[in-house]
Amino acid sequence: MDPRDFLTTAIELANKTSATKADLRTAISRTYYAAFNAALEHLAKLNQAWERLNHGEVVRYLSNSGNVDIERAGNLLGRLHSLRIIADYRMLNSRPENKNTVVLWIRRTRNIVDLLDQHCHGSAIANGIREYERKVGSR
Repeated sequence: MDPRDFLTTAIELANKTSATKADLRTAISRTYYAAFNAALEHLAKLNQAWERLNHGEVVRYLSNSGNVDIERAGNLLGRLHSLRIIADYRMLNSRPENKNTVVLWIRRTRNIVDLLDQHCHGSAIANGIREYERKVGSR
């Protein structure tokens, strides 16, 4: 499955004429999983062992890749992850129920995926992430 299909689902939910709070919260969740799984897909192509990274590790690896565009994608993914947690678990926080917020994060998710598609390949990225691993002593 192409993780970008989650983004299509999010757009459909957000564009519903009478989108419910649940639709908007689900759209946030789907945007996150579109970006997260696209990132994981790219990381696994660089190093098969990285296909098992958890959510926080994916953000940290991207954010410490040594490439400004991939680091931007990682930082946005981290912010989107925080919003996804609110959307899925914090029902008293209505931020994910705001259609403008959802539309903004759909646009940012497109940006994340585009940055990954354009820049997350090659030995320079892999070497930057391996250097980060060496510094923090992971994997």
